[in-house]
Amino acid sequence: MTLPFPPPDELDDQEEMGRWVNDLYQYLSRKEVVFTPSASELDQGVLGDEVTIKRIVDTVGTDKTVTIKLRHDPVNGDTTSYIFKTTDVIPGNIFIDLDPGALIKDTTDDADLTINGPIIAEPDQQIFDWGNGSGVLTIGKGLVYVGWFGAVGDCTGVGVGTDDSIATQTAFDAVDGSAYSTVIFPPGHRYRVSNTCTINWSGKYGGSLIMNSPMTPDVVVGNAFEILDGRYITLDLWVRDGGTLKDYSIADPSDAEQAFLIRGIRDATIDVKGDNYKGRVCRVSKEGAGEEKTSKLQFKSFNTGTSGTGCGQSIYIDATSAFGGFGDMKLFYDEYGPVFYETHDITIQLMDTIFQGNSGVVVSGCQSFWADVFSLGDETQTVDLLTINDGSLLHSANIHINSLFANKGKNGVVLTNIGLDYDVGSLIIDACMTRDNGEHGVYITDCRGMKLGVDSVEDEIGVEIVGASSRNLFIDLRSLSAKKQALIVGASAYQLEFTGVVQNANRSETATTSAVDINSTGRDIEFNSFTIEEATGYPEYLIDIVSSNNVVLNGGHFLVSAGATIIMNNAPKVARGVRGYKTEATGVATVLNGNTTIAVSHGLDITPTSVILTGTEAETNALWVTAIGSSTFTINVSGAVSANRDVYWSANGLLSQD
Repeated sequence: MTLPFPPPDELDDQEEMGRWVNDLYQYLSRKEVVFTPSASELDQGVLGDEVTIKRIVDTVGTDKTVTIKLRHDPVNGDTTSYIFKTTDVIPGNIFIDLDPGALIKDTTDDADLTINGPIIAEPDQQIFDWGNGSGVLTIGKGLVYVGWFGAVGDCTGVGVGTDDSIATQTAFDAVDGSAYSTVIFPPGHRYRVSNTCTINWSGKYGGSLIMNSPMTPDVVVGNAFEILDGRYITLDLWVRDGGTLKDYSIADPSDAEQAFLIRGIRDATIDVKGDNYKGRVCRVSKEGAGEEKTSKLQFKSFNTGTSGTGCGQSIYIDATSAFGGFGDMKLFYDEYGPVFYETHDITIQLMDTIFQGNSGVVVSGCQSFWADVFSLGDETQTVDLLTINDGSLLHSANIHINSLFANKGKNGVVLTNIGLDYDVGSLIIDACMTRDNGEHGVYITDCRGMKLGVDSVEDEIGVEIVGASSRNLFIDLRSLSAKKQALIVGASAYQLEFTGVVQNANRSETATTSAVDINSTGRDIEFNSFTIEEATGYPEYLIDIVSSNNVVLNGGHFLVSAGATIIMNNAPKVARGVRGYKTEATGVATVLNGNTTIAVSHGLDITPTSVILTGTEAETNALWVTAIGSSTFTINVSGAVSANRDVYWSANGLLSQD
């Protein structure tokens, strides 16, 4: 049995479930009172000489549940038309049951018809021939199928097959302004669209658009479907083929093509599929004047390219606040990644991507953005896989990503101008794994207040920080086999703290390249328990630090297994307890009988900044140090000693004890 209304999508919604059970009860328990109007009457909207729909409606009233049966006898032709020349309203207690071939039709008399009761017909059965005049057909409740309005769904390619635009728009018009109305594209078809079709719920609740079959827009359609102004909406959207590739990294490229524009929709559940559509699959925009706020949208799934051919772009969002979120996003082989622009309060459970050619995920000027898992790939090393930057009016801030994997991009993660209005909490990435990216694992420019946990494997450069505004950054870095540097700190960055491990950097054996380069003289650059291990000898230095720096090393371990690598170029400001980097030593030197000097090897990994000498109480000759160098210093005695003399020394390589 085909029901004239579907069960609710959310079976745990008590209000919707109760309404559906009530409708079902009325349908199943209705009395088998069937009225059959005469098709020979030229206007079903008047009482007429014989039985008309108007006469039946007036006779029954609104209390009894009955059925009006519109019959068709194939002997009399392909169709039987029930014509309305006069405006009429069929109340919700009356079911309309149509034989195949029976049609409800308007004329140029511009009559309006409202059907508030359920309609019984097969999904692919045309039952309306409407649009011959300017009269309005309204389906006030329940579901409608696009096939009821003449949509054929025989498209086999772009511009091939019956043009279903008029039928689709008529179906959309029929539910404009109707609460709890559902438009369905039945399965087993593909619908060609040559013009923009708009469905507008005019602020009403409970509408649904369910596409169990895809639509294919003709070339240069612009927006294929515009979905506007509704609340508590359910959308299941599907586009296949069509569209034209433009620069979809921007909001409105010239002659852009978008399969679905969503605007003024609040409290919605949405699923989207896109296959080989070279335009933008979905655009979500700020509400227009008088529309519901574009907000509280929940995309349960968003899939592109799952059939093996991607789209121009999955989605571009430029709404405002309280946006909503995404459940499962699988975006494969799209030319442009999704863009989230100056939109706040976004959550993403999972985004799994493989891009090709132009751009990856872009988050611009967003505040309050949370993601659980990002798995981003390119495989061509030409795309920045994740870019977080500022918009035209706002800086990005309050962004939290739990787990991020960025593989084989140009840059795995690019962070620019984040948190410039804040000093803390602008961005947190708990676990960021970057692998085999062509320029950087993570590239940071002018950012504040960030905390990153980075695992960089075989990236060209692991992490680079530049920009005079880069400060208040905490990075836990684990770098393995960087092709060049594991870490670069640019000339102006300051207030940085690093922990972690670097192993076997400069695998490309680039000349004069170190494992870690610190070019900044800015204050408060600290390495805490930071370990650098080199078994290859490829880096020139473990750490290359600019002179007159403010670098502090606290703990950690420097380990060189191959002799070609030098531990340090230029000393840090402070080094405390770093294993493998000797900054303090003590010893005893013996000035032989008759001598006034002795050269001492201090064994430090840095030129001492101070050497303290202590002689025996019996000696009265003065002691001093000269010729302090990278490996030795000289102890001087004011006069020749008469016997061998022991001098106790303490050498310290720290520039400061701060």
